Amino acid sequence: MAIIIEQRNKSGIISIILWLIMIVILGAGGYYIFFTKPELLPFTPSPALESAEQLSQISLDPSLVIASSKFTALKSYVTAAPARPAGRANPFLEL
Repeated sequence: MAIIIEQRNKSGIISIILWLIMIVILGAGGYYIFFTKPELLPFTPSPALESAEQLSQISLDPSLVIASSKFTALKSYVTAAPARPAGRANPFLEL
């Protein structure tokens, strides 16, 4: 004769209350994250931003810059690098 012992299911009112508390906390967190508008901080522009605004209003004509005598008097002191092979023909061959 076999004795069958079953454990009592402890899904009582305490677990239901805990689940409801967790759902309320998650709902409140989701509402706070997605639906509330954050407070905006007042913005005071710095003096550097004001000078940058003045510089952005300057208009330059590139054709005048290229045609100027100072630009044409510039010399290039950079030499071109000699062409070299980029690597071995078959990099998987042993040396």
